[in-house]
Amino acid sequence: MKKLISLLLSAVMAFSVTGVYFNVYAEEASSLTVIVTGTQANETVKLALDEINDERLGQGGAALETDKQLTKVARLAAEKAMLHVDSDFTLPSGLPFSLMLTEINQTAFAASATLENSEPETVKEKLSEFLNMYPTALSIGAAVFICNDTVVFFAACSTVPAGEIETNFNTQIATYRETVLRSYLNQGIIDLTPVKNGKYILSMRVSGSGYSDDMFDVAASDVVYRSSNASIFKIKGSNGYAKKTGTVTVTSYTKDGKVLIQGKLPCNATKISPEITLLKSKKKKQATVKWTKNITNASGYRLQYSTNKKFKNAKTVIIKKKKTVSKIIKKLKSGKKYYFRVRAYVDQGENEKLFTPWSAKKSVKIK
Repeated sequence: MKKLISLLLSAVMAFSVTGVYFNVYAEEASSLTVIVTGTQANETVKLALDEINDERLGQGGAALETDKQLTKVARLAAEKAMLHVDSDFTLPSGLPFSLMLTEINQTAFAASATLENSEPETVKEKLSEFLNMYPTALSIGAAVFICNDTVVFFAACSTVPAGEIETNFNTQIATYRETVLRSYLNQGIIDLTPVKNGKYILSMRVSGSGYSDDMFDVAASDVVYRSSNASIFKIKGSNGYAKKTGTVTVTSYTKDGKVLIQGKLPCNATKISPEITLLKSKKKKQATVKWTKNITNASGYRLQYSTNKKFKNAKTVIIKKKKTVSKIIKKLKSGKKYYFRVRAYVDQGENEKLFTPWSAKKSVKIK
């Protein structure tokens, strides 16, 4: 039961996007930095190339050399191809893949495709299909990049021998950033990752018009988040703080103020609150208050008292020690009736607090 109450104190959040705003003309030149994180299946490529070379040697031909520069370009191009737009390999930023090939200083031919899977046999089949188009190729660079459920293949070959042989074929996690015009984006989601005590980290994902329907992260520095009601859900930078039950509209913007995504966020805070178990006036001008310690992750309490039952002009005492569940209030007026109530709070970080509802009020006549 205590664990349940502790969990209830933290706000429970749900979010659904009610509107997406990516219908923007490219002329506006508004852009976001999209971050693609996936796996370079380099070992798979090596296995496929080894099988192709075995077959070439068995037929009396020459083995293909794996060129280091071609491989470097192929690996980067495969990551970029996750945001591929057209058959000329034009990136969402408007730059062509061919710009990368100029670094090679040799005649090169390239091809890109999506694959059903990343098995060596599938990669070998696509490589063989590519090489059949360029039978005089002597060197090659190839890559397979996997992000979520999408597999992208990229290969570049040359009719001159390799300048430097590639030896690093370890499979590795790769992260790539691309500046993308908003006109290339067709869907977006704001994600809320719970931290603790009703604190959340806000982030944004988008998908582009191209190969993949996968969602890619957007650089946090490109996005500004705002809440329609800070008393329910407060936002500081990329952090969100649930405050009480209600519904707010969370909107993300570009740095230049253009709307990206807007959606409604229901916030459900706990209905659990401490209870006043003792309220007595044993001495003149004093009252002793005790309350239940039923909020196990409380950081402290706020005790409020007033001669007005609606707590007008009330005085508030902050108790910062979570183990303290009683307080003696002094300098009260003798013969007066005072009303008391208490609530717990948890520290959310960055000077933000999440409060429980107030307890039921109780009153006592002061000696």
